[in-house]
Amino acid sequence: MNTSHVAAGLTTRLNEARELLGAIGAAEIRVGPLNPIPPFEASLRGIFYVSCYGALEWTVTSGVQAYLQSIDDDAVPFNRLDWVFNSVTMDAFFKSVASSGAKGKWSARRRMFEAFANDTHCKPSEVSMGDLLSNIWPKTIEEIFQCFGIAKPWTNDLSNLGYMKELVEKRNAVAHGRETAIEAGEGTTFAQLDKIHKATSGVALYFLSAIEEHALQKLYVRSAFRAEYINAL
Repeated sequence: MNTSHVAAGLTTRLNEARELLGAIGAAEIRVGPLNPIPPFEASLRGIFYVSCYGALEWTVTSGVQAYLQSIDDDAVPFNRLDWVFNSVTMDAFFKSVASSGAKGKWSARRRMFEAFANDTHCKPSEVSMGDLLSNIWPKTIEEIFQCFGIAKPWTNDLSNLGYMKELVEKRNAVAHGRETAIEAGEGTTFAQLDKIHKATSGVALYFLSAIEEHALQKLYVRSAFRAEYINAL
């Protein structure tokens, strides 16, 4: 599994957010921590949330796609995959059953089970998980791990929970127009935003590490068949 482009994109986006943070810190020194924030400096803080969130969303969405693409290359039949992971790989079949109507559902169901019986290879990269990935909350990462069969928590540091919730809430407020960047930035401090930056970096890097390890160990393949795919590396 190659995630070098994902890691590079993460670094670029985190560096952009870090540059904003540098400007925010310099402005805070000039104004003083107890004085009101001028509108422009407040807007920088609101924009910081959008920039920092972009690093997280890029990592999760691009990491998921890289993970699914790597499994394509193994040409694993549905019936050799971890059963839970088939909740992802058989997405097209589930959609077909749901949209086939009262009469068509029977043939759609048969096609799904025939795919198990005749060793049809899965093509996970064709699966769209866009509805799940439209907002990257902690529970989103948790759901991805559960769908992929990754037996890990969404983060290795539970203190990240509050920072991630603040990040997504503030970003959404600005991106969807509920708050201006100035409103989102008011009342924040450099120290607070610095912690959010570090938490975002930690969560994103941990996510990449978890899916890379899972892919490398071929844990999406049932244990009875796993050695065959590991030895093929």
